[in-house]
Amino acid sequence: MRLKEIKPGMVIHCKTQDDLKVLSDAGISSCFGSRIDEYMRPACFVIIGDNDEADWTINLELALEHGKITEFSDLIIPDLTAEELLQIINDICNTYSDCSYDCKKECPFRNGYCKEWMAKHHKETVEICAQWKYAHEKKEPEIETVDICRIIEILPDGRKRCVHEEDIEADPELPYGGEQLAVEQILKRYCMEHDGEYIAVHEVVSRVKEKK
Repeated sequence: MRLKEIKPGMVIHCKTQDDLKVLSDAGISSCFGSRIDEYMRPACFVIIGDNDEADWTINLELALEHGKITEFSDLIIPDLTAEELLQIINDICNTYSDCSYDCKKECPFRNGYCKEWMAKHHKETVEICAQWKYAHEKKEPEIETVDICRIIEILPDGRKRCVHEEDIEADPELPYGGEQLAVEQILKRYCMEHDGEYIAVHEVVSRVKEKK
């Protein structure tokens, strides 16, 4: 992905961790000394500039107050084939209108006068389509493999049902068997807090990693 020039003093709004990673991979953090507001996730702001690090909170507040925020999607340099461009224009039109003059006001092609507007604004049209593609393309999920403990209740009729599940945090000091001991502790705790007959199952699962 190619980005437009990022200048000192810019405050960039990143909606996802993927956006932040693109900036990091482009060397933005190391080159410009960016700061990420850890308290505003998943809406993160990266401040680019040469100011003292102690002033970064003030700079962010001023940028928010005066609306001087650059959306990450606005930095993307369009890189589309003619086929993709036509398909995205069609997708946008289908989303915001029925190809009449009754478009929704949210339409990026200027509310009902899309053909006339696109004919006069070639560059902006391509940029809008590039942003649309980035926002809607399916990204490969990040997978993690973890140990989990499931507590299974044995019902009076012999049926079983899962009533509790949690990740296992084994003692790193133990050479082996740490997961088994952790499962036993989880089962003991659950049995002390609940009436009934229970067993514990230790499983290794792969799942989509939750974005923080």
